[in-house]
Amino acid sequence: MEQNHLRPTGIELIGEVPWGTHFCQFYHTREDLLDTLVPYFKAGLENNEFCMWVTSEPLGVPDAIRTMSEAVPGFDGYLERGQILIIPHDHWYVREGAFNQQLVLTGWVEKLDQARARGFDGLRLTGNTFWLEKKDWDDFAEYEAAVQSVIGNYRMLAICTYSLDKCSTSDVLDVMRTHEFALIRKEGDWQIIENAAYRQAERALGKSNERFRLLAETASLLLASDTPERTVDAICRQVMAHLDCQVFFNYLLDEKKHRLHLNACAGVPGETGKAIEWLDLGVAVGGCVARDGGRIVAEHIGQVPDERTDLVRSFGVKAYACHPLVARGRVIGTLSFGAIKRETFKQEEIDFMKTVSDHVAAAMERKRTYQALEESYQKLSDMLHSIRDGFFALDDELKVTYFNPAAEQLLNRKAGEVLGQKLFDAFPEARGSIFEQNYTRVLRDKQPLFFEAFFGVEPYVNWYDVRAFPTEEGLVVFFQVTTERKEAEDSLRRRTEELARSNAELEQFAYVASHDLQEPLRMVSSYVQLLKERYQGKLDRDADDFIGYAHDGSTRMQRLINDLLAYSRIGTRGREFQVVNLETALTRAEDNLKLAIQESGTVITHETLPQVYGDGVQLAQVFQNLIDNAIKFHGDAPPRAHVSAELNGNECVCSVRDNGVGILPEYFPKLFLLFQRLHTREEYPGTGLGLAICKRIVERHGGRIWVESTPGAGSIFRFTLPVTKIA
Repeated sequence: MEQNHLRPTGIELIGEVPWGTHFCQFYHTREDLLDTLVPYFKAGLENNEFCMWVTSEPLGVPDAIRTMSEAVPGFDGYLERGQILIIPHDHWYVREGAFNQQLVLTGWVEKLDQARARGFDGLRLTGNTFWLEKKDWDDFAEYEAAVQSVIGNYRMLAICTYSLDKCSTSDVLDVMRTHEFALIRKEGDWQIIENAAYRQAERALGKSNERFRLLAETASLLLASDTPERTVDAICRQVMAHLDCQVFFNYLLDEKKHRLHLNACAGVPGETGKAIEWLDLGVAVGGCVARDGGRIVAEHIGQVPDERTDLVRSFGVKAYACHPLVARGRVIGTLSFGAIKRETFKQEEIDFMKTVSDHVAAAMERKRTYQALEESYQKLSDMLHSIRDGFFALDDELKVTYFNPAAEQLLNRKAGEVLGQKLFDAFPEARGSIFEQNYTRVLRDKQPLFFEAFFGVEPYVNWYDVRAFPTEEGLVVFFQVTTERKEAEDSLRRRTEELARSNAELEQFAYVASHDLQEPLRMVSSYVQLLKERYQGKLDRDADDFIGYAHDGSTRMQRLINDLLAYSRIGTRGREFQVVNLETALTRAEDNLKLAIQESGTVITHETLPQVYGDGVQLAQVFQNLIDNAIKFHGDAPPRAHVSAELNGNECVCSVRDNGVGILPEYFPKLFLLFQRLHTREEYPGTGLGLAICKRIVERHGGRIWVESTPGAGSIFRFTLPVTKIA
């Protein structure tokens, strides 16, 4: 990580961070996203960074562009120059139809290389994970861990945004493990929850403690002190005596005022100390050291003119060494020693001052880290108290160390009743159950374990969905009572089985309709046809009408039975889905309607049609029914039909436009229902099943169908189809 290159995040709470910083934001609303991402990208654009925003619900590309245009002066210029790229998630994370970790990681590095080649300082990015499905969660968690290791080596800044409405508590912990820190809104204010940074601080502190044990009394005092700011005075007086110095100053940086504040000093009158209580950055030796981050050693002060030493010269100081107090790459103050009785310092004396300064800085930072850890722990505790999942923590002997309010409510036990007890002493009914077996397994294997199980002993009879994670101390468990969901699933399964039986009976009925009913219908139709041929014109006019009615009725019944049979078999007799060329399906439909097209003078045109994934025979039936409607329901002009298609992500939107009589909007809702006719049979022939068949075929393909129409101006029937295999 490039610690020396701090970049403004634009987010006031965070401030500046080094290149390589990778953190996350948990949000509820699109306003939460805009609250951080707009200033985040504004800062990047203004600081010569290439910016990349990968969007997902609830904030699309048009919304992002519009909001940035309103918030960032000259944004259109940034967009035209290609300094910012805003794209939907399916153009980045699932470019090949599925999430590919290596492809995405390589893509970030390639974008950075391109940005650097164009003269930008680095890459600032964000990606919204709202698109992420549960089945992809583990793969994406591995990707986030890889991102953490990759971004830290490059000039990149990254925010990963996660919707709290789609994250369970265990998901939140998964995300926290792979980011340096998280932004989360609590009671209207954004807060930072530290994670990796604090773990790094603790490791660094452990190394520092190892060094402290090798040092003398000064280090021991600092390590033993809960108030290192006060301990500095005693330590530095000892250092002064050891180095034969007569003055020292310890300033600490007030980050809010951005000024140095005097923490301790010796060798100057008390009233003088009050006069120099505050010191501006860049003023005097101490101010310059704090500003620049490098030590200053001034010798022969009385003989070498330097305005930076004017202040200490006024105290009679002849040699002066000031070291910055540096912790985790940032200056937190200064520590200075001055000699009145001599003009110079030996190198080993300067080195010793440096060591003391390092120890003071480490002690100061240790206190800050502990305070931050306590605050972080309190925030995490507040979060665990507020979640709806039951949560408890166990040590390596399965003793309960934490039991949140949700667990109290779900298990009807107070925390005070179970804390400090072994879990299965507190809940003896579960001893020997799958719960004890699985928790013991997590302790042994040090691997997370997710399972769902039924517990049948009162008073805890329920289904439980459990997620157990190993920790250094033992394990933590998140759980939900899922009895209502399981009962709903069982009810749905029973209904599905009943529906399957009903469909089987319907198919059997369709077979009867096709075979047993059609045979006598053919006989009736044949004899009616024979009567018509032999006796039409030989009997009276009423007889001719009666024969005609009987012939038309039998013909309509034949068509109705055939259409009902086709409708019932859409879901059960369809072909296995495969890649289908829509132009081939359209050609088949035109061939089936060849005679009607020729007799009506219908003109059919189409644009280039893509390939989709489906049943080619059924898709030809959809085109055939829609074009047949265009032929039947035309006005005075010869019928025309135009077929087009447009790709939209992973689906194809097909359109069939006609120049027919049109449809009133109030008839749209019932247009695709069984036996729904908007005209009499005398006006237009048909069974009222054509559009219902289209709807069922499209829905079998996972799509939807609708109409747009204006009476007298024709209609457009649109339907969607999958471009790739449906998961």
